[in-house]
Amino acid sequence: MTAWRSRTKATRHLEGIDWHHDHTESWAKHQVYKNSLVFLALRVHVGPFSFTVDIRPYLREKTVRRLNRKRPQNKRLKFRSKVSLARMVLADLVPLIPDEYQVCVLFDSWHAAARIIKWCRQRNWHVICALRSNRGLNGQKLSVHNRRLRHKRYERATLTAADHKCTYLVRSLTGALADVPGAVRVFISKRHPSDKKPRYFMTTDLSLSARCALTWYQKRWPCEVVFFYLKTRLGLGDFRRQFPAFCPLLAKLQLIIFYTTFMTV
Repeated sequence: MTAWRSRTKATRHLEGIDWHHDHTESWAKHQVYKNSLVFLALRVHVGPFSFTVDIRPYLREKTVRRLNRKRPQNKRLKFRSKVSLARMVLADLVPLIPDEYQVCVLFDSWHAAARIIKWCRQRNWHVICALRSNRGLNGQKLSVHNRRLRHKRYERATLTAADHKCTYLVRSLTGALADVPGAVRVFISKRHPSDKKPRYFMTTDLSLSARCALTWYQKRWPCEVVFFYLKTRLGLGDFRRQFPAFCPLLAKLQLIIFYTTFMTV
């Protein structure tokens, strides 16, 4: 599960376009905001098969108020936070999953809210996600744990990428994540010993090794590939049309997603 932004400076005529924080081009002392349209996507992996089952737009609360000024009372939109939207998408998936299936939900650090993790654990689902360095574990930030463990030996985790293998240096620790019931395991991953910006990952399944957890997290990447093709091949990042003319294109987009899904399967 992931969120994606269609960023194009000239794309301002769609109703859902608004200013959104650009996480890829921002850093601590320089925050970047761009006109964009944000989507949340849910992709399912079952054995060797993988397919997209849901894509929903996210609208800021300010955007919803602006759009509702031009809508009649019975057609007004309701604001949904990203956490609420994620839980709605997952809730729609629950009736489709057989009881004997084991479920593991993957998402990036921007969806790693305690409410989503607790919602998954209440259904006996496990979670593997990325975390930000300021997330609290056992009352301390992960960045503090990283400095504290600087003399601990690394565990090497070799992962297979598209056409090559990458080896990461990983340190693991177990503890309590803030506002999340139960113990979790956190992995601090570096590309090399002098890496100043390690990545942090978490799993609620304490039986997973670093290599296994990171290999599973790699399965989130096809969501990014879907968005890449929607932008580059279908032109979703280059629309200049008003919303009424955009609706038929959204319908065609859904048909294309289902077509490519079943052709892949």
